[in-house]
Amino acid sequence: MIGLVFRLFVAFWRLVALPWRSLRRRRACPPGVWVRLKIGGELAEAPRPKARFWARPRRAPTSLYRVRQLVDAMLDDPSPAGLVVRVRGLRAPSAYREGLREELARLKAAGRPVVLWLPEGGSAAELSLAGGASTIFVGAKTTLGPLGLRAGSIYLRRALERAGVRPEVLARGSFKTAFENLTRDDMSEAHREQLGRLLDVFYDDLVGSLAAGRAVSAEQARAWLDLGMVRADEAARLGLVDAALYDDEVPERLGAGPARPARFVPAGRYLARRLAPLAPLLKARPRVVVVEARGAIVERAPPYGAPVCDAERLTDLARALERDGRVAAVVLHVDSPGGGALASDRMHRAFVKLAAKKPLVACLGGVAASGGYYIASAAHCIVARPSSVTGSIGVVAARPLLGPLLARFGAAPRYLVRGRRAEMLDPLRPLSEDERARFEADLEATYLDFLAAVAAGRGKSPDEIRPLAGGRVWAGVDALERGLVDRLGGLAEAVGEACARLNVAPADVDLVTVGSPGVPPWSPRAWVGQALAEALLPEGFGQDARLALALHALASREHALALWTGVELD
Repeated sequence: MIGLVFRLFVAFWRLVALPWRSLRRRRACPPGVWVRLKIGGELAEAPRPKARFWARPRRAPTSLYRVRQLVDAMLDDPSPAGLVVRVRGLRAPSAYREGLREELARLKAAGRPVVLWLPEGGSAAELSLAGGASTIFVGAKTTLGPLGLRAGSIYLRRALERAGVRPEVLARGSFKTAFENLTRDDMSEAHREQLGRLLDVFYDDLVGSLAAGRAVSAEQARAWLDLGMVRADEAARLGLVDAALYDDEVPERLGAGPARPARFVPAGRYLARRLAPLAPLLKARPRVVVVEARGAIVERAPPYGAPVCDAERLTDLARALERDGRVAAVVLHVDSPGGGALASDRMHRAFVKLAAKKPLVACLGGVAASGGYYIASAAHCIVARPSSVTGSIGVVAARPLLGPLLARFGAAPRYLVRGRRAEMLDPLRPLSEDERARFEADLEATYLDFLAAVAAGRGKSPDEIRPLAGGRVWAGVDALERGLVDRLGGLAEAVGEACARLNVAPADVDLVTVGSPGVPPWSPRAWVGQALAEALLPEGFGQDARLALALHALASREHALALWTGVELD
């Protein structure tokens, strides 16, 4: 009842403000003004939820889903003169760069100018966006480079031996080469094969983008890349970029000279105004929830350190989403290289149970391998970008043997033992033959469980999955050919797939992102209200006050979504 009263109140004020809101939407960008999108560092597939409200958060990465919304808005709006994308220090996997380029290319294909502005120069990462740009400006006196790709590792076997450390590595799968640099002096043929194929996919994508964006042959694009490093003025002379400019020269170049420089509107403000709903919403719309599984998979996240994929939190979250009647479908966005086998299995089971009741679509990010693919296999449909790194269906365990190192310093450990295998995992001694056999039997059982889970999710037998396993990683385009994923695309395609299974249009659902490290667990009763209450109210303030705050947040969808996800473009 309280929620309905709030919705009626919000609907009334929206009707009162309808003329002003309509004018604000139409004037989101005055005619002839450029929309400016700033990208610094990281890219993300989904909009990141904000974890804290009382402190200024770290700048959220640009999300490809918001970029797609921005391009859609500009295609429906003839007012903007074009889009200027300012990129500084891009650090993103090939799959995300590929997704960004595809969105820019849609705008370019519609005849709208897209300017790629690199004020600090760049490397192969920035130039991989060339296919989506009609014009490329680079900062004066800067350098482009290095312009190639490389992948590999430093092989440490001899160095570790000299230090008195001997690694002990056990694996299931001939391509499960995660720790081979600790036990070998050079790259194995298996690792060379899979890593070489990934590099071929990434390099061909880079060459194709540069050739298409600059309207040159693939041979010319490779010749540019083989230069290694190119000064800005030389790049302009070669045609690699259109001009080398200082910051103040860009508006003059895009406008009518120094007298009438171009004007810009921030992409975040433009999109917020274009997306603001005009009509009052009296009925709650179905909700599609994007669950983020990012980082290394662990049983429980530590209170500090890098973001991890917290199995305890995501398992509880999956169970809550399964029970929540307002959640119509779930998109599981996986960007994880894997991690703990038990943690992966727990999350897989929770999402299998969720998939038994609601549509579940997996969207693979830059890397969704090993345990990351394990949990994704619970979905009804798996979507991946062509350059996504996935697969790695295998098991590996490693530990350093520190006995020789301690002996070198004169340390002499002495223990009393009861039980033949009490010292089985002691890092000071290697496994005996029968201990190794038991440990390998445990790894084999884990590997078979992994095969069975993937086979069940893919609707195949374990024998059909086994040739695709062995720990080998696949690019998304190769995984599609082999049936490990169902279609190519990003979050927008995954949301579209979920909506198709609900028989609703993507525009008619609410999209909410949860599950990022630091975000409070999902509450069916109050997904925004709980976060607000925990942030703003003292401990023990009273459950009634928390519930009222939750209903207020749910009644005002626009305000609630703005607080939770924001428009993270500028």
